[in-house]
Amino acid sequence: MITFRPALPQDWASVLPLIYSSGPEQFEYLFTQPGRPAQRFLQSAFVSGVGLFGYRVYTVTLVEQRPVAIGGAYGRREGKALEQQMLIQILRFYGLRAAWPVIRHAIALDAMMPFPEPDMFYFAQLGVAETMRGQGIGTAWLQYQIRQARERGYQRCALDVASTNPRAQALYERVGFRVTGERAWPHSASGTHMPNMRRMELRLS
Repeated sequence: MITFRPALPQDWASVLPLIYSSGPEQFEYLFTQPGRPAQRFLQSAFVSGVGLFGYRVYTVTLVEQRPVAIGGAYGRREGKALEQQMLIQILRFYGLRAAWPVIRHAIALDAMMPFPEPDMFYFAQLGVAETMRGQGIGTAWLQYQIRQARERGYQRCALDVASTNPRAQALYERVGFRVTGERAWPHSASGTHMPNMRRMELRLS
């Protein structure tokens, strides 16, 4: 039986690998600094409960009371507040000097994954345990969040998927999402390469 509940701080050990699996290239680029691996920041942010990676953003999928998937969801207004909280987290975690590269990288990634428009409910960092993939877990999470979006009066759901992740894109398409745009990494000359990001939307009306 599949059930859902809000994430809790004590979930971090079981769900952090799932969150990381949703975009390891982006997480490494964004948060890894000398002596500070990306997953350490993600753990700190998740347990704090605030910011874009705080546990309050996430909904956990359970099978027999065991977390098997997790994803975040928010609207534009709350997302902007979460972004401001994350900026403070970055400054506190890395220190003023080391925080600047992280902030610069965040600005670069934001250009590829812009904030949702006011009528959008945005899905982020959906990760499913590897042993549970292909069993409808991701579909169940998406359908649950789509119901939440309707109840909250949103007109569209939106998410971003890497062009190198056709399996995830196929999942979203089966639920009804369609690609509405694609953004290329603008900083290839720097030696860092990221896959193109595709914005996908589902109209609810």
